[in-house]
Amino acid sequence: MAILVPDESTNTGAYWTLDYVYKAGRTVNIRCVYADKTSVDINLPENIQKCSYRIDGKKKIEVYCQ
Repeated sequence: MAILVPDESTNTGAYWTLDYVYKAGRTVNIRCVYADKTSVDINLPENIQKCSYRIDGKKKIEVYCQ
């Protein structure tokens, strides 16, 4: 398990390119940790090229993977 540093980040978002992880024979998991300290792990078994997140004006976070 590793925590990846984003390829690029700002105060309102960031992204990670991930194809090298799959090329190494591994998969990607995203862990969402909520304010009440609960967490959910999401496995991305198929080759995902890039994941990004964005924080809007209401501090809502949206995650996109493609």
